Amino acid sequence: MRFNALKGKLKVFMARQFLFYLRIFLFWVLVFLTQRIVFLFVNAGQLKNDSLSTIAKTFLYGEIMDISATSYILFVVIVIFFLTLAAERIIFERIVRGLVYLLLVFSTLLTVADAALQLYWGTRLNEKALSALLYPQMAIDAAGSSNYLLLLVILVSVSAALIWLARFFMFRGRETTIPSRGAAALLSLLLIPFLVIGARGGVQKYPLGKSTVFFSSNFTCNYAALNPIWNFSDMLVNACKDPRDAFRFYPEEVVKREVSALFAKEDSASVPRLFSVDRPNIVMILLESFTAGALPKMNGIPVALRLNELLDSSLWFSNFYASGFRSEHALVALLSGTPSLPGGSLLREGNRVIRLPLFPKLIKDSLHYSLFFYNTYDIHYARMNDYLSFSGFDRVVSNANFGQCRQHQWGAYDECLFDFVLQDLPANGHSFFCLVLTSVSHEPFKADVRKLYPGANDEERYKNTVYYTDSCLGAFLDSARLKPWYESTIFVILADHGHAYPGNYDYFDPHRFHIPFLIYGEPLRKEFKGRCITSPASQTDFPASILHQLGMGSTQFPFSRDMLSEESSRFAFYCFSDGFGFISPGSCYAYNKDLGRIVYSSPGDPADSLDIVRGKIIIQWISGELRNLN
Repeated sequence: MRFNALKGKLKVFMARQFLFYLRIFLFWVLVFLTQRIVFLFVNAGQLKNDSLSTIAKTFLYGEIMDISATSYILFVVIVIFFLTLAAERIIFERIVRGLVYLLLVFSTLLTVADAALQLYWGTRLNEKALSALLYPQMAIDAAGSSNYLLLLVILVSVSAALIWLARFFMFRGRETTIPSRGAAALLSLLLIPFLVIGARGGVQKYPLGKSTVFFSSNFTCNYAALNPIWNFSDMLVNACKDPRDAFRFYPEEVVKREVSALFAKEDSASVPRLFSVDRPNIVMILLESFTAGALPKMNGIPVALRLNELLDSSLWFSNFYASGFRSEHALVALLSGTPSLPGGSLLREGNRVIRLPLFPKLIKDSLHYSLFFYNTYDIHYARMNDYLSFSGFDRVVSNANFGQCRQHQWGAYDECLFDFVLQDLPANGHSFFCLVLTSVSHEPFKADVRKLYPGANDEERYKNTVYYTDSCLGAFLDSARLKPWYESTIFVILADHGHAYPGNYDYFDPHRFHIPFLIYGEPLRKEFKGRCITSPASQTDFPASILHQLGMGSTQFPFSRDMLSEESSRFAFYCFSDGFGFISPGSCYAYNKDLGRIVYSSPGDPADSLDIVRGKIIIQWISGELRNLN
């Protein structure tokens, strides 16, 4: 009789503990369901072409990852239970309560951050986005067009609602009090194998990965299916891994052989001479977020009209591509001839960036160029100031120099920037290299400029800011004609990177990286004015191309090829947050490393194209070479 009574009590005690764990499990499934709805709500504009069934699948596929994340959370709760087994039960309950509340706020914060990043960067939280939080005001400004006040309201209201639900659903009275520690411990041990299965996403050979929940050609749906806690944990785990592990496709001897052919150095003597002077001044103008889609002559719409008109008197490239998707990627590509790896930024890695070749320092030390850099925002962002210092710039102008000018979210207006450059450049002296970085056409496109396009959506605001910067560029070049240095100056004009607009392209689409590039100025020989080069090229090709024009070699820049050499195998290579793209004449591909497959190809291109092999070889070589910079 006594044994039966003990047996009955044991069942009751185990049932109570089981119900406690079950409530935790069901609660977190509900939490992740709510957060997925928040993500889809913020990015509703990117789902206009998707059916309700496709959107519903984000919940179906995402549930697998939600169960995985919930299994991890429940496992932590069980660990806490065993660590507090000898203590009063109230200690265990208080720790679990605090953990749940903390995770609720943190996971909701991740959801809101992910939603904003997807809206404007086309990605979920990654290493680069996380590093941007070191500069919170700039991160807020970059996401400003997503209305960060609304996001803050969502964060606070959803977190408060979920905390209230947790108190009601999980922590009611003394239901968590289990008199028998032994029964509770036995049940906890019995649950662990099931949690292992849930955490790995099933009993299949390989554990759950991002590709498991990616099901759609619309990556907004794919990213909606990602669980915020799972994705954040995966990012931290991968941050500790050798980045080359994600890009090992072929034996090293194959990579070396193919790379030696793809990046063979050209005979600079065979390259046509562009300039009528030996050492022209070089003014490089980086236009924030300009895309080829803003120029009619590049199959775009009529927005950047002055730049479009300038093509008639310039040497320009109709298939030129940004190396990455942020300004820091552009600087390293243009000044060091080096691409960044997907999701990363060499500019933020001081131990590596100081070992890169530096075009400005080379022409300063060898040809005695003076170096000037002009922009209007915080020069310490992304450790830009360190990189410019390594590069040997004699004068660096930033936001501190524009206190009296009209300001927008990223600093002084471009008209003020260009006026400053005109007044600041030396009238006489040594040849100079000057880099000017504009800012008005940076997200969130809320600068007070003329409204050529009356719409209030992001794309219309983007086009208005591009139109404004384009007009400022035209005024700058008109005024520069009056300067004594104009006759011996070439202007290299391009974008730092592209944008989804106009056209609202996916973050991996080559159209998003297609940017204008032109060389203009009096020293440009007459036979090259108005000439268009159609071969693919990218920002990393700038150092080799200009060094050859200055009579110097480019062996220090192994990733850079001369854009004018007929000996070069013509291609352009770019990276996005989780993959890379490869463009050759008549062919475009984009490869996602998380999915392990092609996510974009131009019409008619075969899936086994040699170009994809070349792209994989290049990314494997680059990742290995950059790793060796440590």
